[in-house]
Amino acid sequence: MSIYCGKLCSAILQEHFGTIVQSVGDCLYKNSSQGLHFVAATAGIPLIKAKEALCVLIKYGFVFHEMTDKGMRYTLLPDKIIMVLRYSRFMLYIKNCCGDEGEMILEEILKQGFDSASHVIVKTYLKLVQKLGDAAPSVVSLRDKFDWLVRNKFLMRSNCTDELGETQPENVDFSMPALNFKALKNMIEGADADAKDNGINWRVNFDKLIQDLRDKMFVEAVSRIVDEDAGELMKQMLLLMHERTASWADTSNPIPYIDIRERVKKLDIPGLFQHLDQYIRLIEQDSRQLLKRVGDSGGGQFSVNIKEAFAQLAWATLENIVMERFGSMAARIFRLVKTKQYIEVEQIQQLAMIPAKEAKHLTFIL
Repeated sequence: MSIYCGKLCSAILQEHFGTIVQSVGDCLYKNSSQGLHFVAATAGIPLIKAKEALCVLIKYGFVFHEMTDKGMRYTLLPDKIIMVLRYSRFMLYIKNCCGDEGEMILEEILKQGFDSASHVIVKTYLKLVQKLGDAAPSVVSLRDKFDWLVRNKFLMRSNCTDELGETQPENVDFSMPALNFKALKNMIEGADADAKDNGINWRVNFDKLIQDLRDKMFVEAVSRIVDEDAGELMKQMLLLMHERTASWADTSNPIPYIDIRERVKKLDIPGLFQHLDQYIRLIEQDSRQLLKRVGDSGGGQFSVNIKEAFAQLAWATLENIVMERFGSMAARIFRLVKTKQYIEVEQIQQLAMIPAKEAKHLTFIL
């Protein structure tokens, strides 16, 4: 793996969990899957400290553990650690969707790694009372917010056990247990109580959050390219895609024009429904290739090209970076080389219409 990736993971662990957890993370990053005694010896820390550090990393989903013939083995998950840098963006997204209470619920679970619904609701309620006093929302309201996060699959049940780490089952359980509100009230007052959800822990469904932010990025891109109505059309296309295609497939299965028309008709946006064909044609003919026609039956069938769209957005980002750092002529050379792939300096001067001396200088810098 990349040296810089290891340094980034190490810095994140040190900032959030301290040097002992950092040393254990560094050991697992460099040595792949290992046992407890190897980790303690290599990190140069007592066995009990290594065990505590591994418990922390497992709780937050940064380490996957599995019982093997050679005993328990621990494997670091660098992508999960780097995900910490995106937590603030996830919280902002949930705040926009579900309000301050939803954001605080998500924040509490992110802080704990995983926790039961009753504990999260009680902790969130106490924080809101401390902050807002009598204006704080009720426990019932917080329970409804938690239920909304579960129904929209932003939270999912944790299936971590003593023998096996967190896995992604084929059929994820998103059912919310019926909480005992009397028990929740007792818990708020500091008493021990059973809210009927013991053993049911919840964790953040990062795949769903990333998918929603990805879709939001596509909608905003189309809105900037065309207009707000086109952005709404792209949003509906993505919703139709999720109904018939795996979330992270390169391209969607064909979406019939009839289904698109019916979905848009329900939106009550007269301008979009009236000019639907023209909007589809504009998005389809755009150079970014977000939408592709794959058939003509039934008025046409369309596919959302996720992979190509990401590639185009990445190129656009790179071009903007070159433009900001080196100017418009350098960006012109960058686009030309991207298009031609292989090109001589003399051809760059002619095709980019840049003086020879400046073209050679900018090419050398790039």
